Amino acid sequence: MDNPTAWTGHSDYKAFTFAPEGGVQVTGTEDQEIMAGANTMLMLPQAMQPETSLDPTMLTVVFNDGTGSQDRELTAELSGEWQMGKPILINCQSHQNTSLNLLRIIRQRCKANELKEGWTITSNQPWATLKSQLTPFEQQGYWLDTSDAYTAYCNSLTPKVPVERTLEITGNEQWEFLLYLFMSENSGDAERQVTLSIRPSDQTNATPSTIMITQKCPNWNNNLGWDR
Repeated sequence: MDNPTAWTGHSDYKAFTFAPEGGVQVTGTEDQEIMAGANTMLMLPQAMQPETSLDPTMLTVVFNDGTGSQDRELTAELSGEWQMGKPILINCQSHQNTSLNLLRIIRQRCKANELKEGWTITSNQPWATLKSQLTPFEQQGYWLDTSDAYTAYCNSLTPKVPVERTLEITGNEQWEFLLYLFMSENSGDAERQVTLSIRPSDQTNATPSTIMITQKCPNWNNNLGWDR
């Protein structure tokens, strides 16, 4: 190694892109090796950050299955510890489906400094509700309908998980924290926006800090559509 110090001092989490030389033609056959041989991805031994952390370790595979012009993505959490000399095999599956499943749970990083009475975050759209913590099923990406059974399930967990899924939530966390935005299906022909506002809980007339999030409509092809 010509410069061993080049491998030190990299404590910040960053996103890196790795593309196989010349691309990979996916045949659709089971157990086809996509990133293998000279295209094997190598990483230094390190501890993976869970999806519930502020900087989770995630792997995203971008591909085009030939059914449309839009690229598609498969995303998975890398958990545990990436150990030296131990190969990791990741299995990806994509299933064509003519029905729409556009229910989304989005992680949103928030920041609130020195708010002694806490903060209040509000959504301005009924199809975009808020939650401060996820249940184990929601952490895996499952969308659970709100009902008496959902309330009982949240309360049965140890520790309990707030039910919420409302247009407004409050809290006392300081500095950076995570918020989860539940966006229902957008089956229309146009994208739509939701605005999230955060303000001090004890100052109802304060000018809030806002962020706008866009939910795109499907990439329609006659009566079929892909999520974007």
